Amino acid sequence: MKTLFSAIGLLILFLLAGCGASNQEIKHPAAMDLLNAEMFFHVGDEQGQQKTISIFVKNPESLPIQSVRAWIKFDPAAVRITDLKVEEERLSLVAPGETDIDSEEGLVKIGVASSEAISEGLIKVASFKVLKIGTQPAVLTFYDWRAEGDGHTAVLFLEEREAINILKAPSSISL
Repeated sequence: MKTLFSAIGLLILFLLAGCGASNQEIKHPAAMDLLNAEMFFHVGDEQGQQKTISIFVKNPESLPIQSVRAWIKFDPAAVRITDLKVEEERLSLVAPGETDIDSEEGLVKIGVASSEAISEGLIKVASFKVLKIGTQPAVLTFYDWRAEGDGHTAVLFLEEREAINILKAPSSISL
C-alpha cells in the first residue's frame, strides 16, 4: 500500500512539473467550494537585513493532502535567497528540480509530495533565508496559482483519479 501511495505522489509531482503522466490520466477539476486552504509566509528569526521565512499551509478542513507545490517569485536585485529546506519530513517525494532557488529567474521552486496523506490543520512546508540587498522594495509572491491546481502553486489531494486543488489564491509579503 505504501508503494501505491509513493507512486501516486510521484505521479502528481511529475504531472505538476509537466513530465510523466498526461492530463488525460489524472484530471484537475476546479472545485471552487473546496478552495479553503491557505498558503502563507511567516517571518521568523531576524538578524539585521537577513530573515528566515517559512511557508505554511493552513488546512482548516483537515483534508488529506498528498502534494504541495509552492513557487515563489522574487526580485534578485532586491533580495538574495539561500538555505532552502523542506521542513515537513513526510513531504519527502521531490519533483525533479523542485527544491531549488533560481537566482537568475528570481524563483524559489518547491514541489513535494507524501506517500501518505497529511491531514493536519497546519503544516510547515519549507523555510529559507532572505537577505535584503539594495534599496528596492522586496516582495515575495506565490507564482502561478490556478484554481484547477495545474499551475506552479497548489495544494492537492486525490479523490478517485482526480487531483483536486484546495488552495485559495495566496497572498504576497513585503519585506
